[in-house]
Order: sequence, then structure tokens, then C-alpha cells
Amino acid sequence: MTAHSRALQVTLREWRSVGFLWIGLTVLATLAGPFGTMDALALRPRAGYWGGVIAFAIGLHFAILHIQHYLPAHRASALAASMAYAVILGAVIFGVNVWLFPGWRGGDVVSLLWLIMIVLVIAAAVHVGVRWLRPPHAPEIQPDATDAFVARLPLAKRGPLIRLEAQDHYLRVVTQNGSELVLMRMADAEAALQGAGLRVHRSHWVALAAITRVERQQGRIALVMHDGAIVPVSRSNLPRLRAAGVLPA
Repeated sequence: MTAHSRALQVTLREWRSVGFLWIGLTVLATLAGPFGTMDALALRPRAGYWGGVIAFAIGLHFAILHIQHYLPAHRASALAASMAYAVILGAVIFGVNVWLFPGWRGGDVVSLLWLIMIVLVIAAAVHVGVRWLRPPHAPEIQPDATDAFVARLPLAKRGPLIRLEAQDHYLRVVTQNGSELVLMRMADAEAALQGAGLRVHRSHWVALAAITRVERQQGRIALVMHDGAIVPVSRSNLPRLRAAGVLPA
């Protein structure tokens, strides 16, 4: 599994957890009907109202978390972020209520401040819920050498690396999903892929995991690769294959 695939799976798990949080809070608020929505709205409109409000609340939560990454890690920053969250969300709910419910009780500054205090409590609930439902923080996934190298290819051609073949000023990069020409020197590719495979010939590099078998052809060693290609091995590179365990010592 590539680093890209692993990162994608972590992201999907996080969004699935956030979706469950949104559904749970929406159902709870719809049934409770706070802020007078129980009397003002029927069940379906109330569910739509709270679904939108809570989606905005969760989105705002993540937006402020993102902004906090660029701020000093200090309690004052965390307090300011919490206050900003409450003020923005409180003002949005206040404005929506005034717009949706003509004559809504609470269309004054005192009620706005009271609403912001309530939202602070809601913010704490959302924060706890997100931390509880999100999967444990995974360490940052660092792409390995082959992942970074294969990222040069079109998306459809990316996959486990099999071999490289020098062709004039280009390299033919062969993966399990096809091949593509890349403008690059073999020496640079070999340096970038150090540890993932070996250069076995002046014009050939192979991924060790993609070697199917070793053959002897006309007295010389050749490697049969996963894609069916037969790659010649120069005599000077035989010791490297022995050291890697591909050939018997």
C-alpha cells in the first residue's frame, strides 16, 4: 500500500467520524428544539435548520483549528480561538433566527450576548465530540523513496515500481500499471531510489521486490521481472546482487 493510499484511508475515516458527529448532534437538536425552534418549526424544517447550523458549526471548528496552526501555541491563542468561534457562530444563529422568524423574541443585544454564552457551551460539546469520535492521531506519513519517485508519473501509471530503463536522455519508468518516459538521468534516479533496488546494468535499474527469477542466458546472468521483461546484468554488478541476496554468495 502506498503512502498516498494510507493517507487517503486516514482522511476517509476522519470524515466518516465527522459525519456521524453531525448526524448525532442534528438528531439531538431536532428532538430537543432549543432556541424556540420546537414551537416555531415542524419536524422536517427543524431538522433542516439544525442540520445546517451544526454543519456550519463543525466546519467553523475545523477552520479555526487550521488557523491555530499558524498561531503561537499559547493558552491566550486557544482562548481567543474559542471566543472567535462563539462570537461568529452566535452571530450567525442570531442572524438566521431574526431572518427566519419575524418577531423572534431575542432580537436585541442582550439576547445576542446570552446566545454567545450558550454557543460557548455548544462549542465545548463539539470540541469534545470531535476529539472523541476522530480516530487516534496517526503519525505523519512520510512518502518512501519509490512513492516520491512514482509521483512524477501520470496518475493512471502510478503503482509499485518494477524497473527503469535508460533511453537516450530519458528513463522509461515501468510500474505495475504501465510505463512512462521521464526526462531524467539514470544516476539521479539511482540516487533517489537508494535502498529500493539496484542498478544492474549501465542502462537498467530494478526494484528488488519485482524480480521474479534469475536466469542464465548465453553464459550471462539475467533477471526476469514482474512485467515479463528480461534485464541483463553486467559482470561488474554481480557482487551487488550477491550482497542483496538475489544471487547465492
